[in-house]
Amino acid sequence: MRINKIFCFGLLVLVSAVFAQPHLVMGSLRNSDDSYPDPNCVIFEAWMTARPGEILTQNSEGCDVIDTMWFVNIGSFPTEPSDGEELNIWFRDTCLAETLTVTGNVSIPPPQENWGSFMLESEGKSITVTYPNGGELFYWDDPIGITWTSMGIIANVKITYTPNNGTDWFDVVPTTADDGFYSWPAPHITSSQVLFKVEDATDPLTFDVSDDFCSIMEEPDVQMVYPNGGEVFEIDSQITVQWNTSGAVGALELHISRNNGTDWSLVADGLGARGTIGWTVTGPTSDECLMRIREEADTTNFDNSNAVFEIVAPPEPDTTAPAQIITLAAAELEPTRARMTWTDHGDDGNTGTANYYEMFYDDEELVWPGSWAVPGLPAPAAAGTPQEVWIEGLTPNTDTG
Repeated sequence: MRINKIFCFGLLVLVSAVFAQPHLVMGSLRNSDDSYPDPNCVIFEAWMTARPGEILTQNSEGCDVIDTMWFVNIGSFPTEPSDGEELNIWFRDTCLAETLTVTGNVSIPPPQENWGSFMLESEGKSITVTYPNGGELFYWDDPIGITWTSMGIIANVKITYTPNNGTDWFDVVPTTADDGFYSWPAPHITSSQVLFKVEDATDPLTFDVSDDFCSIMEEPDVQMVYPNGGEVFEIDSQITVQWNTSGAVGALELHISRNNGTDWSLVADGLGARGTIGWTVTGPTSDECLMRIREEADTTNFDNSNAVFEIVAPPEPDTTAPAQIITLAAAELEPTRARMTWTDHGDDGNTGTANYYEMFYDDEELVWPGSWAVPGLPAPAAAGTPQEVWIEGLTPNTDTG
């Protein structure tokens, strides 16, 4: 105590030089296990009951914690205390999470008073989940910034979640520093009954759970499948428009643009989340067409064809018949086969190229079509092109037409 007395005398001299009426309130502290706290771990706040907004700390002028002693110079208050006023001092050992508040009446004018020795009390431990804490919605792989506050000495925490209101619990992280934050990607589950729990990694009885449910689900999305760019459709032709979706998607609507997305017109609405629809291609023609599938309730959820497709007019009807073939002849005859020759006619009279041929034969008078079709006919060529084909498998000594 000789050192303490020398210190107190020196402190009084210093205070006297700064304040007109210094007054030291002092005492000592012990931890709950009757040991002395580390002075570097002790903090305090002091205030007069009549003026709670005026606060002194261990860093205020004339205030300190040295060895086992604490000192509060109430002469450092902005308002000078009066004799008998009530003084409050809150102490905390930040290393052992122990605290105490003492209250007493000051005695002035003596320059100092010793309030004696006080024993700190354990704060206990607690954890409070602050986020997610109910009502949040997360999509798959969204970063979830889990936050919590804690009191007491907790080195590490364990974080878990339940997708089914506590029936099952799964690890988010088995242990992480008790620093109040942990980022975690939302898992690929679909649930509206998700809770999070943060607990002391070494004391599972110290924990907290989200106050209410949050939800995790796949993000709603739609995808245009067909037409998806590069197709060519004739007006009045039939096509099957196709789309896919993921997540919780409501009723959909289908639109078409004929100017690369500048303007859109409705094709159909009230469509299902996954499906197809038959569509009769309508005019006008355009080479800048796009299809769009879009959610009716959330118009920001949509997808367009990846590239433009074309709508064209159907070909004009062919009203000119091909010219009649009058050059068909048996150029060579053998017992069981014959080589037939002719000159190609056109598609329109004697112009152009025919689409296909048909040739038949019979062993009696030919009545169209004959009994047997001639296989292996050559592809039609431009009008005036010589053509030939062998007819195999004929019956010898039989008239064939």
